Amino acid sequence: MLARERTDAPSNPYAASKAAAEELVAKAHNTLGLNTVITRGSNTYGPRQFPEKIISLFVANTNDGGRLFARRSRPLCKQGP
Repeated sequence: MLARERTDAPSNPYAASKAAAEELVAKAHNTLGLNTVITRGSNTYGPRQFPEKIISLFVANTNDGGRLFARRSRPLCKQGP
């Protein structure tokens, strides 16, 4: 099991709500003995994903035979010969 010291300092309401949810889960684990897991998904993909997000963009570009760009200035990888 990995343990982590809390080092975040939320700077907006969205970040504060995420931190509060993590704290609530941690308290439930400590006081009620619940088995818990906290994940911090990065670029989570799902229905109604905005088309400019990286996963949607990569899928669309791959399906169209396009190149994959990390910053839209350099190819992330080359396709084909």
